[in-house]
Amino acid sequence: MIFLHNVSLLWFFGRYGSTLARDVPFAGLMVVFYEALKDLTEYGKQKWSTNSNFHVSSSLEGLVLGGLAGGFSAYLTTPLDVVKTRLQVQGSTLRYNGWFDTIRQIWKTEGTKGMFRGSIPRVTWYVPASALTFMAVEFLRDQFNEGLNHDDAQEVARLSVEKKGSSLPKVA
Repeated sequence: MIFLHNVSLLWFFGRYGSTLARDVPFAGLMVVFYEALKDLTEYGKQKWSTNSNFHVSSSLEGLVLGGLAGGFSAYLTTPLDVVKTRLQVQGSTLRYNGWFDTIRQIWKTEGTKGMFRGSIPRVTWYVPASALTFMAVEFLRDQFNEGLNHDDAQEVARLSVEKKGSSLPKVA
C-alpha cells in the first residue's frame, strides 16, 4: 500500500464517497430548483406582463435564477457538507464511525446549529458560482439555437432530458 504523509491512498479515496454523498444531492436540487424557478418566472410573465414585447435576456434570467437555485441547494445540503468535512478531517484518531454516527454525535452535542455550521460561507460561495454557470448555459443554448437550421431540428428548450410539461396552469 502506498502512503503519502501517513495517509493511505485507500483511505483518501474511501472518503470520496462522502464528497459524492454531498455533491449529488446538491446538483440534483440545484437543477430542480432552477427549472421550477424558470417555470414560475414564465408563469408570472404570462400572467402579469401586459406588454407582449417585454423580453428578459435568457442569460440574465439564468444569472438570477441560477444564483437563487444554487443558494437554496447549498443551504439545504449544508448538513451533508458538515458530515463530509468532519469525516474527512478527523485524522488517525477516529472520532466518528461513519455517516450515521457523525450525524448522531453532531445532533446530540450541537443540535441544528451544528448541522448548519458554515452555511453562510457555503451559500456565499455557491450563489455566484451557480449564477455564472446557469448564465453560461443559457448563453450557450441561445447561441446553439441561433445556429440551427429550424427546418431540420428542434430548439434546445430545457436542461432536463425529458419534461412532460409544467405543473403550473397555463394562462390564457
